[in-house]
Amino acid sequence: MKFIKEFDYSIELFKMRRKYKNKLLEYGLKGEERVAHELEESECDFLCAYNIRLEHNKKRIQFDYVVISNKCVIVLEVKNLYGNLYIDKDANFKRTIYKNEIVETAGMENPMYQLENHI
Repeated sequence: MKFIKEFDYSIELFKMRRKYKNKLLEYGLKGEERVAHELEESECDFLCAYNIRLEHNKKRIQFDYVVISNKCVIVLEVKNLYGNLYIDKDANFKRTIYKNEIVETAGMENPMYQLENHI
């Protein structure tokens, strides 16, 4: 695997961290780092583009990763979640978080909706 344009994702992630300094963004970027590491370690033959931003008809979209092989193109939307994640039969997502003795359960948007809006 190689990143398109010999892209150094770690420099880009470092710049994003310095720019935003947001705890939730920090969690997301750590997840993207782990995915990048796994992609780099893969022995499969593919190209990978990171943090792709496109605009069409005044609508902007962003893809975390686009993986291109000779057989397919895969769009990866990375989520770095903690807690227990439950997906029901209707694809509704619920996450339970345990903080000390407090248990919080909240719904969250299905990440597939984000991808469907982008593709």
